Parts: sequence; structure tokens; C-alpha cells
Amino acid sequence: MALPDNDVLAALFPAILLLSLLLVAVSSDLRCRRIPNNLILASWCVALAWHVLAAPGAWAFDPVSPGSVGLPGALLAGSAMLAAFIPFYLLRIMGAGDVKLMSVVGMFFGVSGDAWTQLIGVSLFVLAAGGLLAAARMLATRSSAAVLANLRLIFSGYAGRALGMPAPSFDPRTDSADRMPYAVAIATGTLLYLVAKWAGWITVL
Repeated sequence: MALPDNDVLAALFPAILLLSLLLVAVSSDLRCRRIPNNLILASWCVALAWHVLAAPGAWAFDPVSPGSVGLPGALLAGSAMLAAFIPFYLLRIMGAGDVKLMSVVGMFFGVSGDAWTQLIGVSLFVLAAGGLLAAARMLATRSSAAVLANLRLIFSGYAGRALGMPAPSFDPRTDSADRMPYAVAIATGTLLYLVAKWAGWITVL
């Protein structure tokens, strides 16, 4: 079922706020391959302010009852997304700014009661968009061999250290074959998830 007409405005306003902030992050990531901490801090403040001021609901973009989950729900969702994506930073798949940007997405979504599945849903959409973007960039730049070499270096390093043996280390500042602007994947995945959710194409997540 598509989003009811009387709920469109309630869900559309925070969506415009979130997507506008994501577009600023995309612009910065494309321009200088970083997402400023000032932008992250401002985005957190905007998300929290919306959850304080808006009318209550299940979660911000819920197709049935969109609205605020209050400060606890927003902070819990943001923290959950931060914790979930830290491993991607440790594996050098995402940058620190990308992980913090995912916490912004989580904070806007919010959680209340058992409404956790939307965080899983948007995360899967973002990761799928990231995988497609990475594949497209490898094909466009013909860097697949270098990327695969970096992956072998990363995993051989982890395996060697786990066994207590000397192992090479990977430094993304010097060894990265193609530093991907992951903010593009975050914005794209978030937008596609919202469209799919509101159109009724997905009902489980």
C-alpha cells in the first residue's frame, strides 16, 4: 500500500531535511573525499530537533504512522547505526565520515517499540548501492586488479596477525586503489529505500 495522502506531508518534511543534508555530504565527498565533522554535528542537531518538535509516530518515515520517536528513540537509532557500521570502517570499506553519516540516517529514522526493521532495510539498500557503485567505478577506472590486490593485502594481514605471525599492513591513505565517495551510496540507498517503502514495494523491512 502506498503512503496515505494525509501522511504524505508528515513523512515528506523530514525526508527533505535528511536528503538535503545527504546531498551536502555527497558534494563534499565528491569534491574533497571527506565529510566534515561540522556537517555531521549539524545533521545530528537537525535530526534531534525534528524529533523533539514533530508530532509523535511509529518512526519518521513510517508508511502508516510517520512521526517523531522523541530523543531516546532518535539517539538509540543513531547509536545502533554507528555501532553496526564501525566494522566497515575497521575493514577500510568505509571512512569514519561515512560511518557517522549512517548514524545521521539512523537518527532521522528513529526507533520505537519493535520498529527496528527499517534500520536493517535502509542499511541493506545502502550496502547494495555501495556494491554497485564500487563495481561501476572498477569497470570505469579499470582498477579491479589493484582493488583485488588491496583486498588480498587486507585479509592476509588480518590472518597473519591472528596467527601471531608478521604480516603486511594496509594503509588506505597510500594503498587505496580507488577511494570511493561512499556518501553517494548512502544518499542513493536511503532515497531508494524510502521510495520503495512508501510505494509499498517492500513490507518486511
